[in-house]
Amino acid sequence: DVRLTVDAALSETAWRALGAHRGAVVVMDAATGAVLTMVSTPAVDPGTVERDWDALTARADSPLLNRVTQGLYPPGSTFKPLIADTALTAGVTSEDEVFTCTGELAVGDYVLHESHGEAHGKLNLADALRESCNVTFATLALRLGASGLSKAFSRFGVGEELTSPELMPAAAHVPELSQLSDGEIAQIGIGQGQILVTPLQMALIADAFANNGEIMQPYLVDAVVAADGTAFYRGAPSVWRTATTPARAALIDGYMAQVIAAGTGTAADVAGVRVTGKTGTAENATGTDHAWFIGSAEIKG
Repeated sequence: DVRLTVDAALSETAWRALGAHRGAVVVMDAATGAVLTMVSTPAVDPGTVERDWDALTARADSPLLNRVTQGLYPPGSTFKPLIADTALTAGVTSEDEVFTCTGELAVGDYVLHESHGEAHGKLNLADALRESCNVTFATLALRLGASGLSKAFSRFGVGEELTSPELMPAAAHVPELSQLSDGEIAQIGIGQGQILVTPLQMALIADAFANNGEIMQPYLVDAVVAADGTAFYRGAPSVWRTATTPARAALIDGYMAQVIAAGTGTAADVAGVRVTGKTGTAENATGTDHAWFIGSAEIKG
């Protein structure tokens, strides 16, 4: 028997929630990396793929694509917790610095705008993450520059190959940062521009903040067991990256809890559960915007 880490009931919940939408849901045990749910829609019955191959490959909604591990998308504002951690680590800002958001940021000939024309006024880093302030995070990306962003991507494994024969994930697409203009660097700070990631990559970034700074290697196979009960193989947790310090992870985790309590993510609040998160709406050059959410959940008490 091949025993998986997947929770069938949780997977069915994710499947029903996605409904007719194209999308992906991945849920991991933050402490171990065990994949509890990995759902991609639309999906197909593997038993009919050979018969229906021509029709399936011609479909515009790409039902053969596992969007969790192979779909590459701009992350939008879900990238901002990583930028916040990076800016604090690099010392280009502090928890107490006050930013002023007028609703736009001029970068050379390019002007970056807040969504819906908002102007957040004066706010610190926690406020900026809670309100998802584009001006603040674009400013931080400019301060970090190509070198600072590159170091952060290395720490968090963004663009790095994740060796996992069970999942075979695509690496994030990271542009040659040193070749980008200031306007393009500012776009990276808000998860737009030329950065493309998988939903699994964003789950791993969320894991860093929920798991004391460590990103666990995701795995699907819990055990391979013979008929007599002998285990030929058992999955075991292992650390893939130490992305940040426990103290910094706890700080960003607290910021993400505020997003749920009083920010853009209040719809994710669940009674009796400590939920952290970050919402994102990513512009899509070839169609409608992408909706994102990353976060963690832990039963209180």
